[in-house]
Amino acid sequence: MRFRHRWPRTELAGLVWRRIGDAERGEVAELLRRCEASEGWHLPLDAYQLSMDLAECVGGFLDGRLIAAASAGVGLTPTLDGVVDPRVRRRGIGAAMLDWALAGARGRPVTVRVRVRNPVTERLLTGRGLRWVSGELELSLAVPEHPVPVAAPPGCRLLSWPEADPADFHAAYQASYGEERPFERWFAGAIGEPEEAEEDNAAMLAVGPGREILGYAVLTKSRLWELGVIPTARRRGVGRALFSAALVRLQSITDDPYDKVRASVDVDNLPGRGLFDALGFEVTSASACYGRD
Repeated sequence: MRFRHRWPRTELAGLVWRRIGDAERGEVAELLRRCEASEGWHLPLDAYQLSMDLAECVGGFLDGRLIAAASAGVGLTPTLDGVVDPRVRRRGIGAAMLDWALAGARGRPVTVRVRVRNPVTERLLTGRGLRWVSGELELSLAVPEHPVPVAAPPGCRLLSWPEADPADFHAAYQASYGEERPFERWFAGAIGEPEEAEEDNAAMLAVGPGREILGYAVLTKSRLWELGVIPTARRRGVGRALFSAALVRLQSITDDPYDKVRASVDVDNLPGRGLFDALGFEVTSASACYGRD
């Protein structure tokens, strides 16, 4: 998808639009952090790039400072993403960027990411023929410097490197989510090298008496990336034990213990939300995806 039409049209005097790329990654990250501070949502570090890879990106600059940015993925189903500095909102900038991106899609199916779902964004998107597709809750948990591990339930053993290998985690991933979540490349890379996992994250595997897989957890850089329990082993305390063990391990291998752990969960994943509630996580923000066929 290439954008050959005009830049977004806005009424804010002095606002200059142009394409942005690698040279502006730092400015995009700072813009997203300003939005985060204003609204309370939190993103993993890679999301601070605003989906810039393999995308058309446009930025709005006011007095030389980036105050708005939007990206549109160039895949078969473009993913549209954008943010506006809190200090210049309600001036039509977000609507202009959305119209720019939708026009570039030229009637094709699209997905639009919204970090904060509220009546304003709801009206903006539904008024352009987009419908709510899915939602995600951002969660946060305050943790002590020296967390106390939770005992695994009877018949369950918790393994880490080098007791478990990548094939075990891949199998746990598939068994926990099945066809609902196809295998992701980043997950393979995250636990594919034992020495990398030892340095950057804590990956734990839960197995039964015959070493049958029960679940897994991957906790990295203060974020719970993955936590899955196979359907037949749920509601037995396996997930709680996995998370606890991963947290204890992560705190033990980092030079600067974390005071918070963050995670995210789909709003319609009721078992997952129940587990996070039991672990003590609190909701900090809600995001959503809208789309059109």
